[in-house]
Amino acid sequence: MAQLDAQPLLNYYLRSRLYRHAATLCTEVLRKNVGADAEPVLHLWRAVAALLEGQHVEALRDLSPLVNHLETEVAATCAMILAHKGARVVDEDAVSDLQMRLDELERSASERGLMQAAYLYWHTGRYEKAHTLAQRVLRVQKDYPAATVLQGWCELAMDPEDDIDGNDVSNIEDARRRFQQVLAAVQDGGAAVKCELEAALGMAKCYELQRLPKQALKVLNDVQARFPWFEPVLEDQVRVLLSCGDWDGAIEYCDALLQRDSSNIEALRVKALYHLAIDTNSAEATRHVSELLSALDRTEPMAATLYLETARPIARICAGDSSILQLTTAMCERAQKILPHDAAAFTEHANQMLMGSNIRGAMEMFNRASNLDGLDLGAMLGSIRCQALLGMYDDAASSVEMLSSMGSTINASLELALLKATLAYYRDMDANACSDVLDQAVREHINGLVNKPFGYEFFAVLEPHLMLDVARLYLALAPQEPRGANEASSRVLSKCQYCVESTTRVAPGLNSASLLMAKCHFLDAQYEAAISAARAVLQSSPSDTEAHILLSQIYLHLGRIKQAGVELEQALSYNFAVRDSPTFVIANARVLMHDEKYEEAVQCLDMAMKIPGVARPIKDPARHAGDVVGTFDRASIFLLLAEAHMKLKAFPEASKLVHEALEQFSGTPQEVRVIVANCDLSLAKGDTSRALRKLRDIPADSPHYLKARMAMADIYLKHKHDRHAYAQCYEDLVAKYPDVQTLCMLGEALMSIQEPERAVKAFESALKQNPRDRLLASKMGKALVMTHDYQKAVDYYERALMQDKDSADLMALELAELYHRLRRYDRAQQAVNHILEQDGTETDLEGLKNKISALLLMAKMFVTSGRSRDDALRWKMRALEAQEQLISRMLSDSAAELSLQRSKAADLCCEVADECLQTREHTSAQNYYEKALVHLPGHTLATLNLAKLHLANGKADECQQMCVSLLRTEPDNEEASMILAELMAQREHNETAIYHFQQLLQKNPANFSALSQLVQLLRRAGRLDEAERYLRSAETANPRAVHEPGMKFCRGMYARLKNDPHEALRFLNYARKDSEWGNAAVYEMVEVFLRPGTDAIWASDEDVEGVSSSRSQPSVEMSDAIYACNKLLGEVKEPRSQRHRVLKAYTLMASGVKDDVDEAVKQLIDMASNERDSVPVLLALATAFTIQKNTAKARNYLKRVHKMPYNADEGESYERSWLLLADIHIAGGKFDLAQDLCRRCLKYNKSCARAWELMGSIMEREQAYRDAADHYERAFKFEHELSPTVGYKLAFNYLKAKRYVEAIETCKKVLHAFPKYPKIKADILMKAQAAVRA
Repeated sequence: MAQLDAQPLLNYYLRSRLYRHAATLCTEVLRKNVGADAEPVLHLWRAVAALLEGQHVEALRDLSPLVNHLETEVAATCAMILAHKGARVVDEDAVSDLQMRLDELERSASERGLMQAAYLYWHTGRYEKAHTLAQRVLRVQKDYPAATVLQGWCELAMDPEDDIDGNDVSNIEDARRRFQQVLAAVQDGGAAVKCELEAALGMAKCYELQRLPKQALKVLNDVQARFPWFEPVLEDQVRVLLSCGDWDGAIEYCDALLQRDSSNIEALRVKALYHLAIDTNSAEATRHVSELLSALDRTEPMAATLYLETARPIARICAGDSSILQLTTAMCERAQKILPHDAAAFTEHANQMLMGSNIRGAMEMFNRASNLDGLDLGAMLGSIRCQALLGMYDDAASSVEMLSSMGSTINASLELALLKATLAYYRDMDANACSDVLDQAVREHINGLVNKPFGYEFFAVLEPHLMLDVARLYLALAPQEPRGANEASSRVLSKCQYCVESTTRVAPGLNSASLLMAKCHFLDAQYEAAISAARAVLQSSPSDTEAHILLSQIYLHLGRIKQAGVELEQALSYNFAVRDSPTFVIANARVLMHDEKYEEAVQCLDMAMKIPGVARPIKDPARHAGDVVGTFDRASIFLLLAEAHMKLKAFPEASKLVHEALEQFSGTPQEVRVIVANCDLSLAKGDTSRALRKLRDIPADSPHYLKARMAMADIYLKHKHDRHAYAQCYEDLVAKYPDVQTLCMLGEALMSIQEPERAVKAFESALKQNPRDRLLASKMGKALVMTHDYQKAVDYYERALMQDKDSADLMALELAELYHRLRRYDRAQQAVNHILEQDGTETDLEGLKNKISALLLMAKMFVTSGRSRDDALRWKMRALEAQEQLISRMLSDSAAELSLQRSKAADLCCEVADECLQTREHTSAQNYYEKALVHLPGHTLATLNLAKLHLANGKADECQQMCVSLLRTEPDNEEASMILAELMAQREHNETAIYHFQQLLQKNPANFSALSQLVQLLRRAGRLDEAERYLRSAETANPRAVHEPGMKFCRGMYARLKNDPHEALRFLNYARKDSEWGNAAVYEMVEVFLRPGTDAIWASDEDVEGVSSSRSQPSVEMSDAIYACNKLLGEVKEPRSQRHRVLKAYTLMASGVKDDVDEAVKQLIDMASNERDSVPVLLALATAFTIQKNTAKARNYLKRVHKMPYNADEGESYERSWLLLADIHIAGGKFDLAQDLCRRCLKYNKSCARAWELMGSIMEREQAYRDAADHYERAFKFEHELSPTVGYKLAFNYLKAKRYVEAIETCKKVLHAFPKYPKIKADILMKAQAAVRA
């Protein structure tokens, strides 16, 4: 490589402090015999690189010959002075002699010699000196581009009085002009060409410092194109992309760097950081950090500063990951070996030990750092923090006081503020002082980050581990239970969220931050957001026991006890030691108590009382560092144990525990909880008055007064059912604290007891104090709506829209919802348009959220107003696009909020997919369900519906995979079990299918949905008789089950399948008025009356072309049936469903009257035009054409059904279609085709009597009477011996097959059930008896 190429690379490596890279480059170039002129310069820079690495002796040896060379004499002399000064023992005489020589040389040096000296001063941090020498060169030789470029670089580095990122604005502009001057001269050729690369890199740096990343990238892209050999330009591109938050682009360039050089330090650093801060992939991060350590050892083994600068950001963002901290501490150890007397290496090592919870080891390391440098602030702060963590609060407090007196710069430290706050909280028990200290420190820390360039080093400046420690301390100050419905959000909690969001904004993949956000959401009663955040943590780290325990706490609060138990089991399976965690014990005890396992709960809590620090506070915290049990958890264990004893009626033990708790927690924030528990004890004994008296005795000046009044209100409402006294408690609070919070609590309390008029007055008073509160204005509007004075509510919203532009979107949305409720759709649409037409909704996140709500409301309006569903679908698709846009804007936000929005996007995808299914667009539906799973893997509804779709499309393996994956996470998901059972049935794995339903019914015998599915499944398996056992189990499991509509429906359906229409109608009639089962029961009753596919009105055995179409009116019996059907169908609340319209058409056809049949055909053709592949519609059309004797048309429609893949949801329609087509084939003599259709039908329904009957008919026509008799025998069996037609055919074929005894028995069965059935006695019975006698 020529010197022309070497100088920019040398400067780049030295600027980046890659000294070994620089030395290696010089060696490689020297090896190529570059010439006598270039050789001394390369020897000079190899020696300088060794000097900067700390190899002073080697540097002096290599520099000595260079002091006699014209081009290197100044720089070599200066470098020798630096080498002597850097030695452990400084040779002052040598330094003095060299300094005198340097002064003489600088006065007489050549331009090239001065330039080499200027480069040396630049790379050793003496920017002003370098700038001065470059200026001297320019005075002598004005056209010297290298000097101009060097001045530009020095100007970028000078003057730390910062306006932008530590650089003076005028300096950046001056540097930029110099670089532009050189680049402009490049066009004219000459010496400037040699400096083009350095000038272009300088120009890109100027743009980067001025926050102009696009311009910087443009320049760097040009550099890459013009100088392809200059590979470090990719590293600059990575830094610029990171500065504007483009992680994807940065990673792409990192991959390109690593393809060229697998040891590239910058690429490995950025990739490791990406996997920790963004991707949440600890394994990949560990691999890259390990490769990074190896690369540093191989390429820069003496770069102590580089080791520390590399380790610092990674350690602070890894959230205490032991495998990563092991690697970063190894980097610190390398730095300590290189610089054994440098306190910074020991301080950083100690900090990382502290992050790994090795408190005592960290304290020892901090002391070593302090011994090396007594003024090392980091070491002093670290030592104090260790003292605080070990419970040595007095020692820590005196040290903090000493540090605070040292100056304002130290006091601005976030770590010192955290120490002060920790001592205020744990030592002085002063929550207010703690909060005040943190508030100011966090504010100053965040303000200090505003102008810091985002990049690798930013994560060290951010101090995310300290920010999260601050958030944890805020969380300790906040209420430890979710706020009630009438409580305002905690301000301390919002401060905690602010700290976490400040961290997750730049590191959304930080699980510890996401978990803290989940806790904040939980305590703020935002349960869905909390669940989403905790699930996001478990998605990347399934073994996170803390997330599992938090989920169990959330589920317990929501009453989802089974899910809470599952989460606790998961936590225990990953870490058995978690059973000693107080939070685990508390959650487990609550699950046991809900299951009424009070003895087990007592045992569990008794074991918890033995945990150090629970029964009594730890007296020596230093002996139990990190294991101190919080006051809230201690109080919870006491109170839960007391409650368990109360449930067991062991009141003396409960009373003893409560009184002990009163002593233990007196004067703490948990005191009011104990007081309330004492009241609960009185309530359990039936002494309500005593409980109220205890709460009433708490004085108004007590800090617990607010909680006590709320507890009193709860007793009045739940135990005394006194609404007036309930409201009075909140009015007392308003009288004592007449602020916005208590007025809101009063308003919400009044709304909960259905007194919206008084609530309106409370909200009005609150609005007078805070008229700009959007949420308060929203509550006011909702209260007005509750009064049913809708016009007043409308006037309020419209007035609010005019007065408050800030909350206009929210008000417009609520106004639109009110108009929609009032069915004033035009006005609702105007309000929605007000939101959609607002400027800024595309950029403002809140505006975008309101836009999404508005689009969804518009879609809802199109459905409820009876307009086109296609238009509704388009609005939903627009909402989905907006939701995806919102998610893309939130990629750098907290994982919790992002997870919540992804969940909403998945829900919306499912809604769009459902609409696509309505129009038979199965491919589009599948795409949207899959998109839902991309947004939120494991989304329950999307997984279930996609499984159903796969089942309908015959993709059995995919269906099974979806169900199994869902059951792995939700073992109790009944619908997944039912789909899996249906799949097993289709695969003819009937035993497996039935097993799944048995498991469901074993857990809940009264699961009527599963029971109805099992009845259908047993029928398809040919085992309908076994259904009786499960029906009886459901009836005996719960005495009330016999009268449940679901049970009546199952009984009615079972009777219909047993061919007992009278019993079926009797049971179904009980269920037809039920909101859940009513529609299904009505449709089943209509099926019983019409019996399409089996009755002679649809197809006659004598004339398969159809019954006579000349009928002028239906028979009396059919008229009654048609009247009943019309009456039943008129009761259905949602008559727009496809099944409803098809049954309506069947009702018209049932009359057999030509005009009615024609009207039915017209309706069905309209339906078929919109739903081309609807099997029920096609079957009904074919039936109508059969009645009209148009067999050709009927056959064409049925063939279309024959070609469609089987869909279990429409299984009965498929069966009827195949059977009707088989009937037509038999009439046409196509027996083989008919038999194939019957076998296909029997594959899915072994109980299909009509299929057996048709196969028997074929055998009979072929005079194979024995085979015909076998088929008719099965048909008669599956008709439950209640079909006289099939019985006649069976007896006739027995007679023909000379099986006279069976013929006689069959005739008697038919005559017993139908005594007046004609012909069978004369045609068969008497002949068979005669044959037997003969």
